[in-house]
Amino acid sequence: MMNKGLKKGLKITGVTVAVILVFMLVLPFMFKDKVIIIVKKEANEMLNAKLDFESLDISLFSHFPSASIELNGLTLSGIDDFENDTLVSAESIDVAVNVMSLFSDKGFDVNYVVLDKPSIKAVKLADGRVNWDIMKPDTVDVEEEKTVEVEGESSFRLKLKNFKIADATIVYVDDSTNMQFYTDKLNLKLSGDMSADMTDIDSKLSCKDIYFAMGGISYLKQAEAGAKLTVSADLKNNKFILKENTLSLNAIVLNLDGWVALLDDGAMDMDLKINTSEINFKEILSLIPAIYQNNFDKLRTTGNMSLTAFAKGRMAGENMPQFGLTLGVKDATLNYEGMPASVDGINIGASVSNPGGSLDKTIIDLSEFRLSMAGNPFKAALYASTPISDLNFKATADGTVHLGKIKDIYPLGDSITLSGIVTADLQFAGRMSDIEKENYQNIRGEGTLTVADMDLTMKGLPAVAVKKAQASVSAKAMSLSQLDVKVGKSDIQAHGSLSNYLAYVLKNETIKGSLTVTSLLLDLNELMGDSEPSGEETVEADTTTLSVIEVPKNIDMTLSADFKKILFQKMELDNVTGKLIVADGAVRMTPLSLNAFGGAMVANGIYSTAESVVRPMVNFDLDIQKA
Repeated sequence: MMNKGLKKGLKITGVTVAVILVFMLVLPFMFKDKVIIIVKKEANEMLNAKLDFESLDISLFSHFPSASIELNGLTLSGIDDFENDTLVSAESIDVAVNVMSLFSDKGFDVNYVVLDKPSIKAVKLADGRVNWDIMKPDTVDVEEEKTVEVEGESSFRLKLKNFKIADATIVYVDDSTNMQFYTDKLNLKLSGDMSADMTDIDSKLSCKDIYFAMGGISYLKQAEAGAKLTVSADLKNNKFILKENTLSLNAIVLNLDGWVALLDDGAMDMDLKINTSEINFKEILSLIPAIYQNNFDKLRTTGNMSLTAFAKGRMAGENMPQFGLTLGVKDATLNYEGMPASVDGINIGASVSNPGGSLDKTIIDLSEFRLSMAGNPFKAALYASTPISDLNFKATADGTVHLGKIKDIYPLGDSITLSGIVTADLQFAGRMSDIEKENYQNIRGEGTLTVADMDLTMKGLPAVAVKKAQASVSAKAMSLSQLDVKVGKSDIQAHGSLSNYLAYVLKNETIKGSLTVTSLLLDLNELMGDSEPSGEETVEADTTTLSVIEVPKNIDMTLSADFKKILFQKMELDNVTGKLIVADGAVRMTPLSLNAFGGAMVANGIYSTAESVVRPMVNFDLDIQKA
């Protein structure tokens, strides 16, 4: 009897389990079409963009007892000016949904989200347009909006417990400020009850290959960053209090304290501080790419660095909170293990401050920067204020750098050799408005810059030898009294003057000048990296298109040229003399006499990349005088 009863019980249990398994296998297909319709409907109603995905799968096994919705091959691309520009893509998005909410028309409860290999590319054009402005404008009136709020709730209701991003890539390009940001291998984990009014949110962030540049200057390159944050979140009032938090950038580890509140009017209120004990000087050096990426573990330092930073107040639109940063280094040293020389007496005093309100109130003060490199002292200072309205600046640099000593301090390796002496004694002070108005009597600019006996060889590039280069500066112009340089087989000698050079450096405005340039040999094939191969490769090289040389638009220069020989592709030009006018992205010959193909000729014409860098405009008239 017991045997029969047991068998009957097992049979009933087996049948029940089988029915449940069949139900769990069949159920996803019953709701798959419904979910696809909802996803596409929501996207089409909310987004002014193109949403597409390869497949959408539903399973009751992946996150049981929650249902799993997996979206594969997601792409979100722009339209109009940003057509074919992908804003967001992801290999897969895995969402865990409360099973019972699938049977309701009131929406889905989401409690688990995983983004696998997402990619985000945000672009801001020079005229201010952005590719992420993809939400359709609200066209309903106030009365209709009230009705929608009551009767037309969204099909998605968020009750998030865990959120994860794996191996993300983020790119931000801002043409209006000439800023670029890139990071790869970004991983983020968030956990907490996002549906509660009060909750603790734990997060862990790591990212690699960080690149950040602004104004053509790279501040971070191949950097690493991380964060471990515990945030007490008042989700009802949108206030977030930082509890136990650490931030890291390369070897620097900082503590972050304070709070942030999101206000109803879209503004943000904050009181944030970076608190840290003294940092080893080696850690700040990790921010320099060439040091951090080359034998950083063999770098030895003495001395500490102090760093404090804060932001306090309201941020809304162009209104900024009060913020400040101070950095100090006192009598630090550095040397690499096994290297015979060191850098000593490193002292740095720098601060950035703003009392709040406008960014134009920002003051940058590098009051002290001095060191001794293998016994050669160097010092510099910089002060800048009113950077938005009318840059007020003061800068000095004074010292001598023996380039040949660098190999005794820094492990250059076998791929590079360097020697020579650079001497600088420069002083600048004034306002940008005086430079723009050419009120040079109000600008202080004086000093000299000299490079002597410099030799540089790098693997894969022509050797560079600067016998002497000497320039003296005034507020109005920079005078190049001597330039004698050899690059590979080519030699160049020049002298002349450059004006508007301060506006060129500070605001990328047009630099003007006149130079007299002479050369015994100018091998353009070698300089452009298209030197002729030998043997059987010659025929193939003849069909290779040379790289296009772009003519900068912010150069207005007259060159008086005297070249004894120029090599270009298969041509050999002798006794090339005349004037070259470089302006507005074009080079004009007015005229140029030369000997070629066994005869004398005069060339007039223009080479321009002003309209297109890919397809430059070339127009020449050739007068063959004798053959």
